[in-house]
Amino acid sequence: MHNYPDERINSTDQLDVMKRLLIILLLIPLMSFGQSEIDDLVEAGDAKYALQDYYGAITDYTKAIGLDPEDSYAYYLRGLVKDVLGYSNGACSDWEIQMQLNW
Repeated sequence: MHNYPDERINSTDQLDVMKRLLIILLLIPLMSFGQSEIDDLVEAGDAKYALQDYYGAITDYTKAIGLDPEDSYAYYLRGLVKDVLGYSNGACSDWEIQMQLNW
């Protein structure tokens, strides 16, 4: 057994490490909660699109984008709905953003 006094972890250091691990473990569900909320909004938008509630779908996709402006899929879907409604400029804008995010 080697003794390296400079490399030993004392009880104060162990407690500090444990506190940091606890904080990380508590933050993990919060990070995944945000993503599931985005997924729920996209699914709600998809359902509204299927029911031809196009403005409701746009609203849900816009909310998803508000939670994660880097979500290229929500821009793509919102562009599709705008295209169905004949808003080709808005559709092209969303698709341009989607392509930039995927570049």
